[in-house]
Amino acid sequence: MEPLDLDKCVEIARLYKYLPENDMKRLCDYVCDLHLDESNVQPVSAQLTVCGVIHGYAKPNMEMPRDTVPKFLTCSQY
Repeated sequence: MEPLDLDKCVEIARLYKYLPENDMKRLCDYVCDLHLDESNVQPVSAQLTVCGVIHGYAKPNMEMPRDTVPKFLTCSQY
């Protein structure tokens, strides 16, 4: 298998075209590997709910029985 050509992927994206499925999979795997090397990125297991800032709703959710609390990934501003 030939190496993934990142410049080619960027050029295709700039033309508003789709990458071939195999290239997209390889690109996603590559980006995931890059992110996992960052110290502030942690792997999480599915099933996960991604939501915005939950402010005052976090405490009521944490008081629910442990087996009924959904896993939340909150997106905060720094």
